[in-house]
Amino acid sequence: MRYRDNTPLVLDGLNLSIGSGQTVGIVGRTGSGKSSLGMALFRLVEPAGGTILIDEVDICTVALEDLRTKLTVIPQDPVLFVGTVRHNLDPFDSHADEALWQVLQRTYMRDTIILLDEATASMDSKTDSLVQSTIKDAFKGCTVLTVAHRLNTVLNCDLVLVMENGKVVEFDKPEVLAEKPESAFAMLLAAENKALL
Repeated sequence: MRYRDNTPLVLDGLNLSIGSGQTVGIVGRTGSGKSSLGMALFRLVEPAGGTILIDEVDICTVALEDLRTKLTVIPQDPVLFVGTVRHNLDPFDSHADEALWQVLQRTYMRDTIILLDEATASMDSKTDSLVQSTIKDAFKGCTVLTVAHRLNTVLNCDLVLVMENGKVVEFDKPEVLAEKPESAFAMLLAAENKALL
């Protein structure tokens, strides 16, 4: 994926499979391609090549409205569109008020891929932990991709994707990567822990 014609690729040669219902933490330094991956999933930028399959369907063969109504993103910066809260929750007016009140009471989305793009980056650690616990409960059974600002956010994920320069550096269980001192993930953890001291 590239942002404009004749510019360098920001995602290059990614090849990975995420199982249904898995949680994947996506980490890497600024500019590594973490958020670009989310932009590719939502087709905010069309791929320069390759294929992204969700449930064996090439996302480029699906109408944008169909694709985007099946995915959910919780962005780093909260966004509200002009209009009512109801319109922000249900812009196509396809749900009854009772359903929206239930959503407001408890966020629960089944059969959805959730992308959390550093959603808790501006929160303190204690609030971050509370939000992560709620997300784990509310999105149980969903496929969840979490772009992480703090590495402790991804320690309980099924898998961790470490990115650098738009490429996959590592893709494995967090405990496996953390136990390898030479792994990029272990080095990121060590640097974060050192910064906290």
